[in-house]
Amino acid sequence: MTKSRNWQELIELWESGGQSQRTFCEEHELVASQFSYWKRKYRPASKTKPKFQQVSSLGAAVSSFNLETSSGARVSVPMGFDSASLKRLLEIVG
Repeated sequence: MTKSRNWQELIELWESGGQSQRTFCEEHELVASQFSYWKRKYRPASKTKPKFQQVSSLGAAVSSFNLETSSGARVSVPMGFDSASLKRLLEIVG
């Protein structure tokens, strides 16, 4: 099996699961920067679609919420955030 084919299979395995990229890399003993490189090579940012999970409120007042991107980046977002700025930030951290 070629090196690129092996990475492609790992990326497909990661995409089919629900883990963050960081957790997947740790569990499979992969170097996260190498994983990111091959992911970009096979899944350019312009062609990837974000995965969203439905969130429901527990009724309690909250001052912020947290997002985790597929690359493992975590972002704490205060209520009343600027949606355009958040969108740009998420495009950068992917």
